[in-house]
Amino acid sequence: MKKALALLLALVMVFALCACGNSTAPATDPTEAPAEATPEATEAPVVSEETAAVLSKWTDDLYEPETSITYSATIVWPADASAVETAAKDVRPNTMIVAVDENLTVSTLDGEVLSENLAEYLASVKPTTLPALYIRDDATAAAVNAFAAEYSLADTFVVADYEHTQYVKDICDANVGVLGIIDWREAKLSTERSDLLTVIQNTNASHAKIAIIPEEIATLDAVEYMRGMLLTVWAETSADTTAIYTQITNGVNGIVCEDYAAVAEAISSFNDVTTLVRHVLITGHRGLPSEYVENTIRSERAAIDAGANVIECDISMSSDGELFVLHDDDAKRLFNRPDVTNVEDLTIAELQAMPYDMTDASAEEAPNSVLNANNTNRTTERRENTVLNYDPEADHIPTLREYLEALGDDDIVQFIEIKSYNPDIVTPFKALVEELDMTDRVCVITFNDGVDHWGDGSKDEAHDVMARMAEEWPEMSLGYLGCGENNWGDLNAVEEEQGIGAAVGQLYSYLQPYNSTCNDYNAMMFRNVIFAARHRGLTSWAWTYNTEELFAQDYLFGGTYSMTTNFSTWATNLPVRVVAEDMTVSNGDAFACTVLAQNDEVLSGCKLSLVSISGVPVSLDENGNIVATEAGEAVVMVRLDNTLDINGWDLSSLSSTDYAIYSTPITITVK
Repeated sequence: MKKALALLLALVMVFALCACGNSTAPATDPTEAPAEATPEATEAPVVSEETAAVLSKWTDDLYEPETSITYSATIVWPADASAVETAAKDVRPNTMIVAVDENLTVSTLDGEVLSENLAEYLASVKPTTLPALYIRDDATAAAVNAFAAEYSLADTFVVADYEHTQYVKDICDANVGVLGIIDWREAKLSTERSDLLTVIQNTNASHAKIAIIPEEIATLDAVEYMRGMLLTVWAETSADTTAIYTQITNGVNGIVCEDYAAVAEAISSFNDVTTLVRHVLITGHRGLPSEYVENTIRSERAAIDAGANVIECDISMSSDGELFVLHDDDAKRLFNRPDVTNVEDLTIAELQAMPYDMTDASAEEAPNSVLNANNTNRTTERRENTVLNYDPEADHIPTLREYLEALGDDDIVQFIEIKSYNPDIVTPFKALVEELDMTDRVCVITFNDGVDHWGDGSKDEAHDVMARMAEEWPEMSLGYLGCGENNWGDLNAVEEEQGIGAAVGQLYSYLQPYNSTCNDYNAMMFRNVIFAARHRGLTSWAWTYNTEELFAQDYLFGGTYSMTTNFSTWATNLPVRVVAEDMTVSNGDAFACTVLAQNDEVLSGCKLSLVSISGVPVSLDENGNIVATEAGEAVVMVRLDNTLDINGWDLSSLSSTDYAIYSTPITITVK
């Protein structure tokens, strides 16, 4: 027996030595790719119950600068050796990026060890910051995945560079509390649309919503395009003050900077009236149904002409396989065809042959008429019982192909809502968008997760359109439509009873599996939750704004990235951008810049001033002329002050209607 045990021990030792030798031996053929093998995960360390509770908790106490910016950028810091001490400071970053290895040792990105125990490190920083774990190899990815599963890790980011996105995808696919970031800083990128689309699609496909991009491509136009495509943009920024203000006014979602205190100070310097550093995008709900028949091509065109940034439409699939644009699943409303209970049972020819019901009568007499039912949310601005802009030759149910082709070269994003409960619609939908080469202008939104949110809460997997999207079209930006408590539960009650972190975690339990944005009804419904969730990369895309007070309230204070409305014309003449360039001037010269409205028209007579960042003092007099008392250079932002005024609405119920927007920094050289 002893001899047998000795022999067994010897064999084990020989095997171990061979394994060690193989780990460093060169491949016999360096041109041959090594066989892929799943690395064994490092066994998760045993931690105390108290530490385990912290690991699975969503954080309540994140730092918020005192600022007048509506939803300021989150502050992201590549941590140094003082990470643990920094997490305890009053002014601190929201997210701290550290590296981990296969042994779950935590270090700075430069390799300085912070802790040899990941659990202990997280327990020390998670109560007040969000950890971001940078993963650089297969073994580490496996170890972090196992650790996350073992302790139900929550409210923690995993990060990988653009060449190793699978690490993020694997971990986020398996752990609903872990959120993904893809680092594009070392990629050779330009601001060309093709490069920006690569960032969007590959980040989405990696089960991540956040992309860290290099400073040089984080321009105002690039950032607005990417965030308009539902991407959360974090920009690397140097510690230079001008660079920090540039990214604040570019509207990035997050600023990655080694000097987190300088970022906090810059954000806090905006401290008087409501400040909008991001253009609130206007989404035409079914086009412009306040003036045209909803979801028609002419309605789409009218919303574009009114200045909408995005057009929303609804699609289903006919019995002969054609995608068509229509909101309802029956033909009672708008067509007065109560006999058609499922429009997907009809062929496209039958659908397009149905005339709209244009009966000009009262709502009691003709409840299904376009004149009474086209806009289901009337306002005092809605004209009662008058004929809309209707053309019986042009207005019909369009195919999606017709609808998209009508855009031509218009550079406008389409939010296409899948109304169909049939997941098979995804395949032809994807094929059509790719055939028309419109992947750079389409995002998908839907309610359809297979759950009966308005009934018993049961789930029918056969109707889970979102799951099919995530499986078949993961690179496409996806928005999860919701109606407050019906979808996410009472998040306000969760916040009150368990804390803001628990409410954020509950919301993410719905959103994270689909890697989607939150497209909820009314941005203010769960404002605190959405406000806190922005630090996790969440963006809010709210609908539908058809009352004056709610439109004004959320435009100023809601923090939503887009406002979907039947009345795109309400925003047509609002100022949205101040464009200024570096200039050389003398005292008394007229100051020149351009103010653009929502519809891209140039506005005049705006109230402008200069806000100094550095350099010699420069200002504007009451006539808009330069006031400068000494020669030299000044770095300034141009500030526009405005009072929200739309059609003379009575907005006295709001705390204030004053707000400011800013240009990006410019240099003024005074002769």
